[in-house]
Amino acid sequence: MRCLIPLESGRLSLLTGDTNSGKTEQALDAARGTCDQGRGVLFIDADATLEASRLRRHLPARANFWSMRPQDPEQAFAAALAFCQRAPGSLLIIDSLDGLLPEAAERQRTLRHSLPRLIGSAYANRCELLFSALPQRGSLSLLCRAYSSHHLNLNQQRDQGDAHDALRR
Repeated sequence: MRCLIPLESGRLSLLTGDTNSGKTEQALDAARGTCDQGRGVLFIDADATLEASRLRRHLPARANFWSMRPQDPEQAFAAALAFCQRAPGSLLIIDSLDGLLPEAAERQRTLRHSLPRLIGSAYANRCELLFSALPQRGSLSLLCRAYSSHHLNLNQQRDQGDAHDALRR
């Protein structure tokens, strides 16, 4: 599988989709491609769903790949900001914003405070940002869409693929 969403230096790309729609797989494919180019990747596993065996299957023994499971949103955004500043030209993945910020009020407050700073740092340091989230209509989706340069809804991608397969029959 290859990553379907374009990644752009200094920009946020947003992957949305239901549970088990392939968001993590897409993020891992993007990580592998970036590592293959010799650039660094920080994978923030906010959902705490990335098992070591799955990680080894996608990214076996990569010196330029780091992952973390943050204790709270502040730790995640602090690590993300530090990574962008210390590793220019790298890829930062947060999988997923819903796991990182489960409460709506906290989500909106934290994103309004942290996201502009993180995107500014990514822009200044030519880093790519890839976030995943559930396809909800609340503040998370609207706020991220406002800041993102690319958005891919894997549910729509899957539905289009199903329609395409049906047309080929």
